[in-house]
Amino acid sequence: LVAIANSVHWSRAKAADVIVGEGEPGSNFFLLGEGSVKVVRRGRLLNLINAGEFFGEIPYVLGQPRRRHATVVATRNLLLGEFRPDALARLSPAAQLGLIRALARNLVERLMLSNKRLTG
Repeated sequence: LVAIANSVHWSRAKAADVIVGEGEPGSNFFLLGEGSVKVVRRGRLLNLINAGEFFGEIPYVLGQPRRRHATVVATRNLLLGEFRPDALARLSPAAQLGLIRALARNLVERLMLSNKRLTG
């Protein structure tokens, strides 16, 4: 955890700040330390993300920069951890595995929520 924490760039953002924009290129992903964000695609609300959750991880998981699928906007003031692939590549394999497991857990929880919404 210490190695992962040392590879994160921490910053603050204010409510209504756009963190990532739909269609923008990107390879980094984020962890909310404090606050919440909304995820919007083509003007439609997809999700609300709270402290302790990741977002923007698709390029990292797929191993290549990609255009963002959605816009992420702060709904409250944020403490934001930004993970950059070049910094993560320097982590030990064990630290990378721990991070991948956390990302996978986050993605599975998001998938389960989507399934619940689709099936009522």
